[in-house]
Amino acid sequence: MAPEHGEFDSQSQKKWFCGYWMMQEEWEDIHDYAPPNTGAAAATAEEDEEEEQEGEEG
Repeated sequence: MAPEHGEFDSQSQKKWFCGYWMMQEEWEDIHDYAPPNTGAAAATAEEDEEEEQEGEEG
């Protein structure tokens, strides 16, 4: 099965897919926006949100 547009390969390449595998700088040059979050970056963002919510409650 072929990778989907914007798919990130964190295991070996650390690149995003757009017809071929490319680094972040090349992705931004072509698309004019940052590539989709990686799983790790998305998880970190979720943790930050949870910490902010806990701070508001206490």
